[in-house]
Amino acid sequence: MGKISITGPESSGKTTLAIELAKIFSFTYVPEYSREFLLRGGKVLSGRDLVSIAKYQIESENRALLDSTTIICDSDMLVLKIWNQEKFLPLHPALNALYKYHHYDYTLLCAPDIKWEADSLRENPNDRERLFDLYKWNLQKRHIHFDTIMGQGSARSELAKDFITRYLEMG
Repeated sequence: MGKISITGPESSGKTTLAIELAKIFSFTYVPEYSREFLLRGGKVLSGRDLVSIAKYQIESENRALLDSTTIICDSDMLVLKIWNQEKFLPLHPALNALYKYHHYDYTLLCAPDIKWEADSLRENPNDRERLFDLYKWNLQKRHIHFDTIMGQGSARSELAKDFITRYLEMG
């Protein structure tokens, strides 16, 4: 069935949802490489650094597809594109190319309607709605099929599960 992307602003439940959906549907989970990179002490100082992260993320997805027909990605090129635009204008041309040409078969956009959870890597507790609108605008502009995940607790998970089930049935 391909690659399913979980995207959205910081602290919108992407990781929790991706892990849960991977377990429910027996998909291969592909973690967000940028988080791993930063937790190991890596620094992102420019768009060029984001290009390196993007390339590793894509390699991880491609390796996962060797062993599984469906993977669920806890990040995507849109996350990196928006990060670049927010922190390191102008948009790095290589990252823009990866964003334009790296394809996901289905996307779930997580709304920031859950409580903010601070950690050492998060920066935008008061700007999540604006960033959500930016994610949504980018998906619509590229005519990417996506569904929006909203709600609290198990209702959020059930909505995502229903969307994935419908996606799988469409085949």
